[in-house]
Amino acid sequence: MLDIPLQYFSMETPAECSICKNTLNGKYCSNCGQEFKGSPISFGSVIFDFISNVFSLERSVFAAMFRLVKKPKQIICNYWEGNRKYYPSPGKVFFYSLAIGALHISFVNKEILGATLDIEGFKSHFFFWLIFMPLFVFSSFLVYIKRKKSFVKNITSHLYLASTFFALITVLQDLVNYLSPDTIGLEAFPVFFILIFIWNTMVFDSNKSIWIIALNAILQILIFISFLTLIGLLIKFVSPEAIK
Repeated sequence: MLDIPLQYFSMETPAECSICKNTLNGKYCSNCGQEFKGSPISFGSVIFDFISNVFSLERSVFAAMFRLVKKPKQIICNYWEGNRKYYPSPGKVFFYSLAIGALHISFVNKEILGATLDIEGFKSHFFFWLIFMPLFVFSSFLVYIKRKKSFVKNITSHLYLASTFFALITVLQDLVNYLSPDTIGLEAFPVFFILIFIWNTMVFDSNKSIWIIALNAILQILIFISFLTLIGLLIKFVSPEAIK
């Protein structure tokens, strides 16, 4: 018969943390941070925990997205400096944006930010990221190459920013169009790109003047448009029937 300590069935604060065995002083473990709720599990508590973790104002991915809009350098530089766990990683934010894109395509329509990306052999949202994410990164990298901003820093910055703006604009667009059909359409597409490059410039040029920020953002946009035009011409020349 299992000898389970009585403290695990008691709703009083246990003497030690069940994870790291650290002595508790209050409802939080000072070593690993685990919280002791002091109440039995119920259906309501499971639902509350789910909602509070998804929409938490402190630690959730959505909270991090809003903070990325407000203070992009704080989260991105924190990651560059090797700090982990407090803010979600760029990969986690990107995963959320993929999930939001998949839900949009499944329940709303096949358009991505108001644009139809119908390429034979590709799902539209996969094609979107497959084409545009490398273009974001290379456009930024070429602008900041003389300042020795590493390629990895450009990748992480755009993973954070592109994922954030894609998710927020998609949700906003779907909500507005649900309340007032066809209010936001194709204009969401260029707004998305412009916001990414402006915020990326705010990360790399946070200590510069507004004119330097504007200039570098415009340079990134022009390089991006050049890449995009070249790829479009190449696809049309090589396989014109692939683009419907």
